[in-house]
Amino acid sequence: MSSQPCVVSVLIKALNEERHIARAIESALAAVARVGGEVVLADSLSTDRTVQVAATYPITITQLSHADQRSCGVGPQWACSRRAASSSTSWMQT
Repeated sequence: MSSQPCVVSVLIKALNEERHIARAIESALAAVARVGGEVVLADSLSTDRTVQVAATYPITITQLSHADQRSCGVGPQWACSRRAASSSTSWMQT
């Protein structure tokens, strides 16, 4: 068993989740607070206030560049690839 502390990244994929994003972020922040880590929102260019609501929390927000990049599953993979280079963890499970 490793003596190093556990550090995790929680990735939240969203598209127009203004009504639900606060609850999801608060839940993720509570989870990482127990073990250490970060919360990343991978937004698929929401047209509602998803990003504005998320920006009130201490999280990282990433967005697609173009709406035509939307596809099932692209958000978490894109966020993982963007964050992996700067992650302080040495092991990642998706």
